[in-house]
Amino acid sequence: MNPNMPTVSVIIPTHNRVNSLRRTLDAICCQTYPLKNVDVLVVADGCTDGTVEMISSYNAPYILGVIEQKRQGAAAARNAGAASAKGKLLLFFDDDVVPTTGLINAHVSTHQYQPGKIVLGPYPPVLQGKTDFTNIQKRLWWIDRFQAIRQPHHRYTYRDMFCGNFSIEADLFDRLGGFDSAIKNCGGENYEFGVRIIKAGILFTCATEALAYHYEHETTNLDRLFRRYSQEGRAEVHIGRLHPDIIPALGLTQFEASNSRLERIRFRLALD
Repeated sequence: MNPNMPTVSVIIPTHNRVNSLRRTLDAICCQTYPLKNVDVLVVADGCTDGTVEMISSYNAPYILGVIEQKRQGAAAARNAGAASAKGKLLLFFDDDVVPTTGLINAHVSTHQYQPGKIVLGPYPPVLQGKTDFTNIQKRLWWIDRFQAIRQPHHRYTYRDMFCGNFSIEADLFDRLGGFDSAIKNCGGENYEFGVRIIKAGILFTCATEALAYHYEHETTNLDRLFRRYSQEGRAEVHIGRLHPDIIPALGLTQFEASNSRLERIRFRLALD
């Protein structure tokens, strides 16, 4: 095998998003990277919408497999995919992220020039006609985040660990122990993984040309946004318990520093 063309295992956790998943699989068919060196593992996390049947009948120009499991969350699904992967590089997508044609090639090239790093690729949201204030602000937030990590002197934090489009060497993923499957909700398992990456002295890098687009399956509204913040808050409490040395860096500490007695009490109750 050409060492410049390593095998890449694409891992996609999914839960009842069969149409979004099909769009992602279609985009992988158009990659410029040799598809004979690509295998795709979809982890169907408690799917009941025909996802498994769609994959079974999908005519892919690459090796396509599916792992079925009871609903356990994205972290456990990613770990299950990694455990079965055969590739030297692991490339993780969300099921509503659509890669551009040169994405896999950009990930591989970056690993060849910067081995041993976590490679992040940008995946800005596509509004799809969602022009309300909340969705526009969310898109601008993501654009700002991806613009920040592109800067050559950006100082990465655990909050830069985005799971929708990133790659890692398979042996490094094993050494780190994968994602913490105790975190069930979105917005937490990636941050905890980021903490362990930084503690291990492993560096991040951004591959600008590893571009994808995030076609969210639902419209963001204030209710969903607040629910996401609540999930992230619970995840930060979990991270604080696992890594008490980084509590001062967690977002929850803003309440501890507040002049409001009520907010300080809320902070202490959250950690307790």
